[in-house]
Amino acid sequence: MIGEDGHLILTDFNLSKLIKETDNSKKNTFFGTPDYIAPEVLKGEQVNEVIDWFSIGVIAYQMMIGVTPFTDFSEQAVFQNILEG
Repeated sequence: MIGEDGHLILTDFNLSKLIKETDNSKKNTFFGTPDYIAPEVLKGEQVNEVIDWFSIGVIAYQMMIGVTPFTDFSEQAVFQNILEG
């Protein structure tokens, strides 16, 4: 988001969480908005902050084209598009 002063503002829509390096059990928790969830999360694989690059790519695509790259009518179809796309 952009603040009144024109600077970027980091926002958290309650989809972020702090993961301790020693706590591997919480690294495969499923959460997020369907269109922005990385394939690794959908597959239930252990993840780290690298999956954020997937979401940034989706946001960049959406900013240029106007829709997310995996848009579909149902959440399940979006997930399938992400896994196959």
